[in-house]
Amino acid sequence: MKVVYVLPKYDEGAGEHFFHIYKLLGELGKKTQLSVLIEKSSGRPKFANVQHTVSINSTSIFARFFETFFKLLMLRVAGYDTFYVHYSFFGAVTASIITRFTGGKVFYWNCGLPHLYFRHFWESGWLKSKFNDDWPLRVSLKMVDFLVTGTERMKKYYHLEFGVPLKKILVVPNEIDLERFKAKHQKNKVPQVLFVHRMSERKGAHYLVPIAERVLKRVKANFVLAGDGPYLPKLQSDIKRKKLGKYVKTLGSVPNKEVMKMYSQSDVFLMPSDEEGFPRVLLEAMATGTPFVASDVGGVRDIVPSQDCVVEKGDIDAFAGKIVELLSNDKLRTKLSKAGLKQVKKYDLKKVVPLLVRALKQ
Repeated sequence: MKVVYVLPKYDEGAGEHFFHIYKLLGELGKKTQLSVLIEKSSGRPKFANVQHTVSINSTSIFARFFETFFKLLMLRVAGYDTFYVHYSFFGAVTASIITRFTGGKVFYWNCGLPHLYFRHFWESGWLKSKFNDDWPLRVSLKMVDFLVTGTERMKKYYHLEFGVPLKKILVVPNEIDLERFKAKHQKNKVPQVLFVHRMSERKGAHYLVPIAERVLKRVKANFVLAGDGPYLPKLQSDIKRKKLGKYVKTLGSVPNKEVMKMYSQSDVFLMPSDEEGFPRVLLEAMATGTPFVASDVGGVRDIVPSQDCVVEKGDIDAFAGKIVELLSNDKLRTKLSKAGLKQVKKYDLKKVVPLLVRALKQ
């Protein structure tokens, strides 16, 4: 089987989840003839077991579209007939046009709750939202042969929200390299709570200071907040205004390849997102044996080992209460740590790659 994987971004120093995919490509390349098209590249891409790697160099929207189309067409002429597109609208649409006329199939990964952030016609930026997000996604979902998403809940979501036929939706979970994330926890004199994610309201950054305030009124703790994004300046300002700088530290962007240490140095992980599909940060927490408290959004309930670690999104008091409970109860933390380590084995890279290969044979 000859597969083209369309990857939106390559950057070894990035804090996003793309770093996980680089190892996935190496494993997928062992089982298929694999080429990779990268939409935005920083540095020189290096993947094991990949036949060809091509990058998009154009900057304007129309030039990027035609360059993507041309390079995918050249790969199709070279015999590649299976296209796996990770989130990219350009990749999904151009690959679908090519396969309509030359044969082949397009698989499109999407896993989130995008409809929550589409603008309505009476809102500012409505037309821009339609052109940049809403319409491109709907066209992509319509044109591809299969939508691939992470959990059964997410499968139902795309069916009900976007009308994607159930027979067209495949479920393949996200993966994690358990060799990279190993449980090696250190003892802290003062317990540490960790947040690692994009600093945006979408990922719950606006809840971090209120949660920390409530926790610190009840127990001693340090909060370490890693990530970059539009909300970071406001977050830092709030920390300063509330005089929490002694207990709440922001680190800015941390490369994903280095986050393992941060989990191993923490007693509890916090994910207060308003929107998620299949959050890799929870896989990272489980793989390092770090108990967590997470919002009940997207497919979270499908992947967690215990419903005890899930609370309603936006419920600041519930988040704080659950964190205090975990920090105050060694036995509960140990129980949830062991449950996470057991659960995450389902998502080991070496188990997920065969599931992906099986899906690509549809």
